[in-house]
Formats: sequence, structure tokens, C-alpha cells
Amino acid sequence: MEQVIVGKFTEIKRHKPSVIFIPNIETWYASLRDSLAMITFQSMLRAIPPTDPVLLLASAECDLEHLPAELLKDFFGYSRKNRIEIQRPDQVSVVCRIREATRLRLDFANNYAA
Repeated sequence: MEQVIVGKFTEIKRHKPSVIFIPNIETWYASLRDSLAMITFQSMLRAIPPTDPVLLLASAECDLEHLPAELLKDFFGYSRKNRIEIQRPDQVSVVCRIREATRLRLDFANNYAA
């Protein structure tokens, strides 16, 4: 697994800008914590210069305040400037976006139908 991680970071350095996406970071962190894979990942992440256009994007199934403090420190440092929380949309917002996407898709289909 460590070789795969090193290979991925090689690709990240080669193809910038890059995004590292970790879905369900709290589960991922809990399952790999204190493993050689986690140490390798953190070492490779810390080796990226802060000026490089690489974004670490993570999602969580819980709110920011419920994430372990160690996880936030290990991945995003001590500064709160290194992270932002995007609030989950409420149900009304989701429904409005779905309706808008559906309307746009229908407009496209009607305008470009053969």
C-alpha cells in the first residue's frame, strides 16, 4: 500500500494543480491511524511545498466539531486558515438545485434535439 501512496504523490507532483480527495476522512483516519500507510501518507503530504497548487479536500459524515482534534492537526495543521467548512445544504436548497438542473437539461434537449 505504501508504494501506491508514493506513486500517487509522484503523480500529484507531476500534474499540478492537483486535488487530493479523501471521502469520509474520519473513517479513513480511524482505520489507518498509526499504520505505516498513514505515516507514509502524512510524510508525503508534508513534503509538498506550501506554494504548490495542491488542494487536500476531505468530506466527513459528521460536523467539523465532532472530528478528532488529532485528525485536524495531522492533516490541516494548527491554523484554522488552512481549513473551511462547507455547510450541508438544507432540503429546500437541494430540491431547488435538482429542479434547476432538470430544467437546464430539458432546455438543452429541446434546443439541440436532432
